Amino acid sequence: MRRRKFIVLTTATVAALGVSYWYLKGHFPDSDFILATPEALTSIWDTETIRGIGSQYLKQWPEENSVTFLKNNLDDLALKSSDSDMAIGLTIEEDFKKGYTVNIDGWILARTEARQCALYYLITTR
Repeated sequence: MRRRKFIVLTTATVAALGVSYWYLKGHFPDSDFILATPEALTSIWDTETIRGIGSQYLKQWPEENSVTFLKNNLDDLALKSSDSDMAIGLTIEEDFKKGYTVNIDGWILARTEARQCALYYLITTR
């Protein structure tokens, strides 16, 4: 990849994430925003891709198509530790170890990551 293209893509990704953060910060509690942000995925995907993954996940598991369900599920993980990011990160590792994964658009994701994308999708489409 050429340096110029890399810089443009990186800047666009950072801007998209910044705008999303600004919007969500003003409209949702901090805990919802933290739970809905798949940290590892934000470094490789833009917000539209994360929303698309979330949408696809909800089509595959329509019984989970609820902000309340997803938030409660992810909140349970966050309560296991004073550092919710760390608790979710450990759960993602466990999902992979136990084979608790989903295939969405050719990506193999931990179920927890997919649920974060789904929550992100739901709270940004209100």
